[in-house]
Amino acid sequence: MPDDGLVWLFPSDANGRPHSLRTRFAHDNPHWPVSSRKNALRALDLHRDCDYLTCSTFVTAVIVSRDDFRYFRDREPERP
Repeated sequence: MPDDGLVWLFPSDANGRPHSLRTRFAHDNPHWPVSSRKNALRALDLHRDCDYLTCSTFVTAVIVSRDDFRYFRDREPERP
């Protein structure tokens, strides 16, 4: 993980919403991994060194990836 002493600034768009890169690295974004299997895999990869107690993004990615991504099989299929 990056040095805790560094400050990472993430740009926002014209409406003040955080840039998509910020949402990927955020440790408090459980909505991102549940959006698709691909995002769940990315979250597992990006947050694999995180602590379960401090990273809800990682915890959510682990939960939805259980049982070969059963979470997504129980829902409507993804649309392109």
